[in-house]
Amino acid sequence: MISGLRYRDLFRDHEFSGMYAADVLTLLGTYMGRFAVAALVLDRTGSVAMTAGVFAASYLPHVFGPWLATLADIFPTKGLMVLADISRAAIALVLVIPDVPYWLILVVLFTIETIQIPFGASRLATLADVLTKEEFPVGNALVAATRQALQVLSFAIGGVIVYAVDPEPALYVNAASFLVSALLIQAFVRARPVAWHRLDERPSIWTGTKDGLAFIRDAPHMTAWFSLLAVGPGMVVVAEALALPWAHQLGWDERVAALMMSAIALGGVAGLVVFGRARAEQQFALVYPLAYSAAGIVALAGLAGWLTHSPVPVMVVLFFSGASLCYLVAIQTKVAATIPREARGRIFGLGNTVMQLSQGSAILIAGLVGEGVRIGWVLIGLGCIGFVAISLIYLGDRSRTRVHADAHA
Repeated sequence: MISGLRYRDLFRDHEFSGMYAADVLTLLGTYMGRFAVAALVLDRTGSVAMTAGVFAASYLPHVFGPWLATLADIFPTKGLMVLADISRAAIALVLVIPDVPYWLILVVLFTIETIQIPFGASRLATLADVLTKEEFPVGNALVAATRQALQVLSFAIGGVIVYAVDPEPALYVNAASFLVSALLIQAFVRARPVAWHRLDERPSIWTGTKDGLAFIRDAPHMTAWFSLLAVGPGMVVVAEALALPWAHQLGWDERVAALMMSAIALGGVAGLVVFGRARAEQQFALVYPLAYSAAGIVALAGLAGWLTHSPVPVMVVLFFSGASLCYLVAIQTKVAATIPREARGRIFGLGNTVMQLSQGSAILIAGLVGEGVRIGWVLIGLGCIGFVAISLIYLGDRSRTRVHADAHA
């Protein structure tokens, strides 16, 4: 059954419109910059592992995510977002230094993503304040679909720029996008008081983090939901992060690699646009079927590249791998409806930490394995592992639910 709320209805709210525009600009610059840096490193080193390291450096800071995300529950979210964007704009300019060494590239990417953690937690917490409970599933799906669409656009633009000119213009766009985002948030987003009212009510970083982890552990189904946030993205992102060396192994150039990366994002757009209009209960019923689909499709992508050596079937399969991840917004909606306002920042941040760490770990391991094994075989193995992991999550959740029901019978 389709929700009666239309996507365009959300833009009547000026706060949502301002946050949406800021997100669009930031992500456009970020994805273009990420592709440009990966192409730069691969051109200089020719190493699959070092190229994977560029992507992994953006995920490593999420080891500290549980603590950094708690900042969104301690400080006013608007000020935190503006400060984060200005800081990232300044740091990103380091990437345009001629012949910037590889270690400094990793440091810059690590630092930018470290700042992104409290920013992302603040953004989601603010979105839950701006939108009503009925609007949040639709608004969150729209934001997620837009993020995927921007991957299509930015990877395509980035591939053309890198192929025709050099990475530098894309890196300048990356830095400028953060600055414009800060201006939009300052202009459109309303300052809101923090959830605590007295200084002695303010949680410390350590206490807030510990309470957030305890909430995830104790709340029904929350552990399974967070596990599923890890598995699907952890599988699909490997195909995206290793698209450049994978394309080279199959005899294709950077333009085809950019299209392969874009196919995943385009599938995500299509899946989210359709999925986002379904009612929340219908979305959640499809979580496990879609998670299983993601595992099977990732394995099929590796098989398609090995059997056909043609980019078209590979891109078609990658399209559906991106579409399968639409189940993530259903989990985010469930989490948003479950957690209290004073814990939103840290719980949303923990969810993002789980996704980012799973992706970074998968990229790093797959990159190392890909030094000695063809990337297509890596994807086949990853899909099989994912299928087993999802089955264990499902069975574990059913077992805990039965135990909980018996305890309260």
